[in-house]
Amino acid sequence: MIGWTLEGGVYLIINYMQYKHHINLNFSHNTLNNHHRFPQRQFAPLVAAAQLAGVHIDISSSKALADSLDLAVKKEDPCVNISEF
Repeated sequence: MIGWTLEGGVYLIINYMQYKHHINLNFSHNTLNNHHRFPQRQFAPLVAAAQLAGVHIDISSSKALADSLDLAVKKEDPCVNISEF
């Protein structure tokens, strides 16, 4: 088994940083680190089901979606209260 050394780890980190810098310079328009807006139509079934249950779901951003799912509580229907399990 090959042992891990500090010099080898530093070498790997430097190579990774150079590689990431090269990718960001040459392909910045389509890198995975960009935060792309998700298609709103993909959440249409969730929003429709939530409306039927009388719950508002905000899909304007990932944070808003998470917050609205946390607030989706119906006292009379424990199946809706996912965060309480």
